[in-house]
Parts: sequence; C-alpha cells; structure tokens
Amino acid sequence: MISGDNEKIEEKKNESDNEEKVIKLNLQSDIYSYTFYKFVVSENPFLHGELMIKCFLAITIQVMIIYLRFKEAVDEQGYIENGSPELNCVKLACAFFMHLQLYPEIEISLGMIRFGVYNQERFKAGPFFPMVLSLVKISGAVVAEVGSAYLIV
Repeated sequence: MISGDNEKIEEKKNESDNEEKVIKLNLQSDIYSYTFYKFVVSENPFLHGELMIKCFLAITIQVMIIYLRFKEAVDEQGYIENGSPELNCVKLACAFFMHLQLYPEIEISLGMIRFGVYNQERFKAGPFFPMVLSLVKISGAVVAEVGSAYLIV
C-alpha cells in the first residue's frame, strides 16, 4: 500500500507469548527502497535483476562522487579556508539542513535492516540482496552526513 510519498510493508510477527504484532516499515521513494519493496511483493526474477542493475548504477555514481570529493580534499593537504562570519554561518546552516534531510534516511535504512533480519522468509528471492541494498543505503547516508560535517570546515 502506498501512502503519500512513502511505501509501507506490514508484517505480522509472532512474539514469544504467541501474540501477533504488526510491524510497519516506511520506505522512501528512491531506487533502493523500491527495489527492497519489490523483493517482498514480487516473484519476478527479471524485475529483480533489472532493479539490481539500476541500484548498481546508482551506487557506482555515488561512489565516484564520494571518491572525487575526498580526493579533492586530500589533495589540498589540510588547507582550511578562514571565511568571513557570514560565510561560516551559511556553511553551518547548510550542514544543519543536510543533517535534517539525512536523519530520516538513516532511520528508514535501519528499519529496512531490522525488517530484513526479522522477516527473512518474506523475501521472494531470498534476503541477501535486500540486506545488501539496506547496508548500501545506510552507508551512503552516513558518508553524506560526514561530508556535510566536512562542509563546515
């Protein structure tokens, strides 16, 4: 079921006292979340393969951008630009807003990992690839968070 911009997966989990508990997973509208969702609801291996190729391309682009950005930072050999107070305030505001943007992505990624660990049987093609996607999604968000903190310097 789709609610607004987020997709939701519901799962009934048996607790130790045999009560059923509904676990809701909110997903964003990005390629990683969509692929994760399709691994749960679809049995089509061709669709899974096509979505994994798209995820691989997205991961490749992200890694290239991260590499180029950090290579630029390393080549500067620790040069720190002392900006004006106005420039420093803008940098701090940008880093803060980037943090606000990334926090939900990290939270959703943790939810995806938790869902994958406790509901492995729900994945039509096995839990390996959805878990890899979840780990890539959270590592990308953490690296972006570190990059936004680097923006302050």
